[in-house]
Amino acid sequence: MAASARRIAMSRASDAQKADGHQSAYGQSITETLTTTNPLTPPPSPTMAARFPVLSTSDLPRASPEEQSATASPARGTAMLQSIFKSVRVPEFRFKWHFWAEKGQAQSGPASTTGSTTTSAAEDFASRPKPLGDQIVSIKEFYQHFNNIPVENLKLRDSIHLFHIGVKPVWEDPRNVKGGAWYFRVSKDIAGQFWHEMCLLAVGDVLQGAVETKRACELSPLPTSVVLRTWLILRAAAFNDDICGISYSVRWNAVQIAVWNRDADNEAGREKLLAIILSKLSEELRPKKEDNYWYKAHREHKGFIEQ
Repeated sequence: MAASARRIAMSRASDAQKADGHQSAYGQSITETLTTTNPLTPPPSPTMAARFPVLSTSDLPRASPEEQSATASPARGTAMLQSIFKSVRVPEFRFKWHFWAEKGQAQSGPASTTGSTTTSAAEDFASRPKPLGDQIVSIKEFYQHFNNIPVENLKLRDSIHLFHIGVKPVWEDPRNVKGGAWYFRVSKDIAGQFWHEMCLLAVGDVLQGAVETKRACELSPLPTSVVLRTWLILRAAAFNDDICGISYSVRWNAVQIAVWNRDADNEAGREKLLAIILSKLSEELRPKKEDNYWYKAHREHKGFIEQ
């Protein structure tokens, strides 16, 4: 009986030792796994790694500059945008434009218009506007110039002009001599935005569409003489109205912005031009009083010099 009890006790002790051994081995295995392996990123399989061979580049000839340029990484950020602008053709304006700068003078016109004084005064006024930069053929060139002309820094009587190529911003220019302008008296705190929107209306051909009328249709009733009637129609058709340009001029307590057109006698075009301007300007920029805008033919100015 005692021997049987002793054998049972020895058997249980042996089973306990085996169980302790299994638990120790299992715990050691768990500990090693947690300390050596991240369960979220299992180590790569040797078979998977073997699928990507290593390329040796030793003893290869050096690439030429042309080859390096052809295989360079694509541009990023600003460089990428500049590359796109260079490769994409920007639509061109219908008319080409040019910015001009004019240093103001205390006197608005010549004191005399006789003899050599007239010639001297005409030459003086004609020489004041100076071209700025290159010709403007698209919105890209427009903003390259516009963003670098700080009109808010202009001094009293200084002016900036934006005119068609071939037209000089003086009253006596052949394209201006029969024309006039709408003048807007604008508060200095909104003059910059007013000028910006007016420039866009000009280069965007919105202002041109207002005055571009066939003058022949205004010759009614036409004379009965076939020769005279033909001559009048051809003469009228040859002198269609145009927008010549726009100006930004600093005055004492305001800014004067002018829209020049070629034909001061085109009354219908003048009124349509004003209506277009007032309707297209932002609401906060529209003149609140009628005495803040007016039309005046160039020949009516005191300083106008007859050619």
